Amino acid sequence: MLSHMIHIVTPETALTHHDLLEQAYRLRHRIFVEEKGWIPYTKPDGRERDEYDPGGSISFLAMSQGRVAGCARLVPGGGMMIITEEKLAALTSRPQFCGLGRFCVDTEIRGGTKIKNLASALILSLLGYALENDIPEIFCETDPNFLVLLRLLGLRVEFVGKPMPYYGHTVLMGIIDVTEEGLETCRNRLNINAPHLGERMAV
Repeated sequence: MLSHMIHIVTPETALTHHDLLEQAYRLRHRIFVEEKGWIPYTKPDGRERDEYDPGGSISFLAMSQGRVAGCARLVPGGGMMIITEEKLAALTSRPQFCGLGRFCVDTEIRGGTKIKNLASALILSLLGYALENDIPEIFCETDPNFLVLLRLLGLRVEFVGKPMPYYGHTVLMGIIDVTEEGLETCRNRLNINAPHLGERMAV
């Protein structure tokens, strides 16, 4: 079980975890701005954050050797990057949806197995939190390969719309069903000793 590697930070506990959130914002800047080229998100202080941080989101912080080495966030009712009529129609019929974003693992960590374990812990923690808090579906706009990976892990993922360009990369919206069965299948299929699953994952 990998949940001990994850800190879950809600708006109510953000002040208590201020230092960890600061580490996460700097990691996000390095991954999404410096590596992935999200230039409009560049911040002079090297902290990538927006209107959802920290008051409008739940942050998941993966720890390694006492520091934040991976992160993700859930945004209740929001977080869409590219707005289209098709996406709006899909989400309007799902009033309890949550947006998943800023999923990344520090690419400077040595060893594919460690990277994969951190990514696995994030995925399982996100699903577990959603189940415990009656969130039936999660949507994300990400690399299509990430959505295919989630399907391979046993999750039901509905693709919405067509792949679209986003700062030099291709993203596709997927809506993930959150169920006990899906979580259990995902947990069983995540072979913790297999390397590379989480390498360079970023949503």
